[in-house]
Amino acid sequence: MRYLFIVALLIIRISCIEATEIYGILDEDTIIGPDGNPWYVTHNLIVNEDATLTILPGTEISVTAAYTDDYYNFVADNSGEAEAKVITIYGKILAIGTEADSIFFTRNPDYPDYRWGGIRILSENPENSKFKHCEIKYTAYVNDNIGVSSYGINSQPGISIQYCYLQDNYRGIRIFEYENELYYPTNIYNCSFLDTNDRILFHGYDEDLAIRLCIENASNITQIFSCDFNSAGIDLLSGTNDIINCTFSNITQQFGFRISNNHDFYGNEVINLTSSSLNDVGSSWTDKGVFRKNYIHRVNCGYAMELELTDCEEVSDNHFSDLNIDMYMMPDSRFYNNTSENSGMTIMCNFDSAGTQNIYNNFMYESSISGDITIGDYNYFNNILFGDDVGIIFHLDGGVFNGYNNYTDKWSLCAILYEGDDTNYYNNIFNDVAGFIENNFYRYNRNFYNNFLTYNIPDFITDCGGNLEDMDIALAGVIIDTLNHTFALSDSSLCIDAGYEGTTFCNWDYNYNYSPFDGDGDGVAVVDIGPVEYGSYFTIGYVKCTVSDLDSVPLDIIRGEVAGECVEYTGLDGSFVMGLPEGTYTLNLTSPFYENDSLFVAVNVADTSFVNMSLEATYPFVEADEDELLVVELISDVVAYPNPFNPEVTISFSTTEGTGNTEISIFNIKGQRLRTFKIQNSSFKINQVVWDGTDEYGNRASTGVYLFRIKAGNNEQAGKILMLK
Repeated sequence: MRYLFIVALLIIRISCIEATEIYGILDEDTIIGPDGNPWYVTHNLIVNEDATLTILPGTEISVTAAYTDDYYNFVADNSGEAEAKVITIYGKILAIGTEADSIFFTRNPDYPDYRWGGIRILSENPENSKFKHCEIKYTAYVNDNIGVSSYGINSQPGISIQYCYLQDNYRGIRIFEYENELYYPTNIYNCSFLDTNDRILFHGYDEDLAIRLCIENASNITQIFSCDFNSAGIDLLSGTNDIINCTFSNITQQFGFRISNNHDFYGNEVINLTSSSLNDVGSSWTDKGVFRKNYIHRVNCGYAMELELTDCEEVSDNHFSDLNIDMYMMPDSRFYNNTSENSGMTIMCNFDSAGTQNIYNNFMYESSISGDITIGDYNYFNNILFGDDVGIIFHLDGGVFNGYNNYTDKWSLCAILYEGDDTNYYNNIFNDVAGFIENNFYRYNRNFYNNFLTYNIPDFITDCGGNLEDMDIALAGVIIDTLNHTFALSDSSLCIDAGYEGTTFCNWDYNYNYSPFDGDGDGVAVVDIGPVEYGSYFTIGYVKCTVSDLDSVPLDIIRGEVAGECVEYTGLDGSFVMGLPEGTYTLNLTSPFYENDSLFVAVNVADTSFVNMSLEATYPFVEADEDELLVVELISDVVAYPNPFNPEVTISFSTTEGTGNTEISIFNIKGQRLRTFKIQNSSFKINQVVWDGTDEYGNRASTGVYLFRIKAGNNEQAGKILMLK
């Protein structure tokens, strides 16, 4: 078997478990528990390939650590061991604690600047090992004769790490490949990573990282779900990765936020990154996913506030604030439903043909957007740019630029076309208070059709008719709510039914209402000028999909996709809600850990369809221990809407039998309780509470991610909500 031939070089072949010491080679299944606390690993510990080390809840393990200023303390000597000791697994380790009784791995002695060698999983079947409710602290790495360095947890793909707390590790979790083989997917679930002032200068680097992936085979999948990274960097170099519902905050290390070969980056919160190098999320070349429903705030790489997204096909429903972001898009990509505050965005495509880049239904306050492509087209529509410091400019080497049904404040919509067809502007509202256009005629705007302008059309622009120029902006009847990101036209707006009749570019507006619509009631439906269609009706319906396993236990992290329309993930209650235009669709459900399935769903306007699916597990570590399964039957149909929200959110759920009194609590991302609601005798009915965004004392909560928990007896359900301002 792999590595076995060098075991004799590492340590004398003995096993010793005496008093509270454990070391040497374990050839047989071994169980250790809290009755021997603390267990001291005073020499390297090896679990052989046919053995299992089982660690019971509440067990404390202290591993001999070494002073980090001396490099040779972490290099094996003639005995085959370094001063800092290592736990190596060729067989299986089951370190399964509970929420009340975690398992602890730490250093001995507990001195600053001391680290131990970590846990190394070298089994041919890493999927059989499991860490759950463990605390792992103060590891570095050790070089010895095995040829694979140790870290906090260093494993081949397939390991399951759940509900663990990792603090001050040079590499908290490292996943590596051996000979580019195909493994089970890796599961890192609900873990917390913290880097404190115990950070060390180790081998010349001050860069404790929470997770590093070194995987060449793109078919090896790592899924990181609902994890918290506090001052602990992440460096995903390869493989194919899903990052779902995680929080990244206060990361300062060089390369502290570098994610390559990413599939989906969904539902994450990224705040206050001050890495000295570029922060990057790069998409997989083999399996494109989405960058969706993320909250990104204050990303600063030293010389500029900057986040870089590479090779994206879809960027949607994100909230960006106080940063600059460069997006390198794939051909025929979409950037839509995003909100931006005090930010600058550049959308680029460097391929020989960019196809058609679609940018639509975005709300940008005190923000700018620009584009740069080679041969290709831009469709820019239903966008709102509002504030004193906004701007738009697009560069095209050749192709067509169409800008229609947008609102732009202070700056004009500008496109520089080096060669190719004209640039066309239809049905836009241009509020140029500062007179920017007149001073920047070199922008080469071309054809104007049915636009509303607060200035005269310059000579270098072709007036194609239907334009309302040199108008008072008040006559447009524009109503903008920057808090809730809404836009409306007043009853007296001159923009109603004043658009370009010859073309209907899409059949929805900024609010996803039908367009064109007869807003003035003269019997003729004409598109309005601007991003909304006055008086029109909603065109979206909803599907709520609930997914469970074969034992009816709700499953989270199941991906739901309607191709070309929408991607969502199930939450803790096993469900998601997806908004779609009216019609019939194929809803595909996928997961690395369960059999994939699909079903047909019918969507009706302003209505919700409910569907249920059961999936069969395909990987061994999704089989939960019986005593850890949550009893979830009493609480069901949990949904929070709208989400994101402002100023209030409704949390709705159903209760079935024997529930009695129910408590709903709101927490901030630090786990601090803000508000509690109590419902008396909630059995056998649908219940709901409305949170207005204030705490128990009436203080208004700030923008960000919040958690809610519904508790009925021994039953709990939880979820995540996002407040926007």
